[in-house]
Amino acid sequence: MRKIATFLSALVLISIVTAPQSHGAALPVLGKSCNQPMQIQSSGKTKLVCTITGPHTAIWKKYVPSATAPSAVAPTAAPTAKASEPTSFSDLYANRQGLARAAWEKLNSAISTSAASLPTVEIYRGPNTPQYDQNPQAALSTDLQLFPNASVPKKVVIIYWSHADMAWATAKAQVLMGASDYSADEAQTGGPFVDCYTATSCKVGHAFIGSDGTAYMGIGLPDSLAKDGSDSALPLGQLEGVEFYHALEIYPYYLNHNPFSTIQNKTTPNFPPQWFAFGSENFTTTVLQFGKNQQGFVMSMNTSGWLKDVIPNFSQDWLNQYLDSGNAGNSWSDDGYTTAGTNVSMGQNLMEILIALKGPSVLTDLPALMSQGKSFVDAFQKEFGTTWQSAEPEIAKVIWDKYQNRY
Repeated sequence: MRKIATFLSALVLISIVTAPQSHGAALPVLGKSCNQPMQIQSSGKTKLVCTITGPHTAIWKKYVPSATAPSAVAPTAAPTAKASEPTSFSDLYANRQGLARAAWEKLNSAISTSAASLPTVEIYRGPNTPQYDQNPQAALSTDLQLFPNASVPKKVVIIYWSHADMAWATAKAQVLMGASDYSADEAQTGGPFVDCYTATSCKVGHAFIGSDGTAYMGIGLPDSLAKDGSDSALPLGQLEGVEFYHALEIYPYYLNHNPFSTIQNKTTPNFPPQWFAFGSENFTTTVLQFGKNQQGFVMSMNTSGWLKDVIPNFSQDWLNQYLDSGNAGNSWSDDGYTTAGTNVSMGQNLMEILIALKGPSVLTDLPALMSQGKSFVDAFQKEFGTTWQSAEPEIAKVIWDKYQNRY
């Protein structure tokens, strides 16, 4: 999972949070409206944070770290006016305004009703690596609540490193994993278990299942929160939660002796499409970031307005062609880094729909079905009781309408 996990951890944050500005949008202005809660941007020498001010509004306010950290965001009241929520693909378009809230309610229902019993967790940290999160097990427990039906590895080993500790982490991983598993991980993902982006930021995450069923998670951390490459806070538990999700996602492939490859972000046909991988990671990140904050979660879904920034030729025809099930196993899963932004944006919109209808279990159910040898379209039909071909027109109508009306 290294290349998928590594690339997603950076790209989801860059593309989802900062894409509008990276394509020439105006700098944030104190007091002006914004649409990405908890997004932090610099305006001259001042840092501003997108802060929720009402059921459907948010404005730029001055960033004060202690007051605006994600863990300090208090639960907010639900909007008084409720749109109907979709229950199937047949009423998906009619009840499209209730999509984000339906997804949020299903996610939080799972968290509140599911028990979580973690396997043994071993943690190894480099001598120069900072400890930002005092309780990484909390994020892992949240994952188990979100995905109670997922098969769980017998043990989880987490290795943390900073740039100064790359050599230490490499040696530690080789000892803990053993030569055979360390080589198997590199062959599966096309790169070493331990790496960094820059001399100040190792904000990367990897997940791999060893030959004995142990889940190995590699967490690279920035040298300091001020130098993590995004000029924003590092949400506690985000990397740990995302990589443990990936461990749950790939563990069935170990159980079913069905290997896959993710070299250069190009997956084999027995693995879910890239839009699914991007969307799943983004939803896991969003849940860990917003917790019980319904308004923040709903507003974080409002990204369709910049689809055209990521996909210059975005149109109804493009959308229909992209969603065609003939893409399963090729352009959905074998697109590399060059068009990854497409799958980030489409994954955001598609996973909102799938989770709103089925709940978070879809994030682990579909990979588990594909690990048994089913194609994506067969796994989809098993999970939803209908064909992708029949659901696709309704999905396309909803995404196009959301794009046009910016909700």
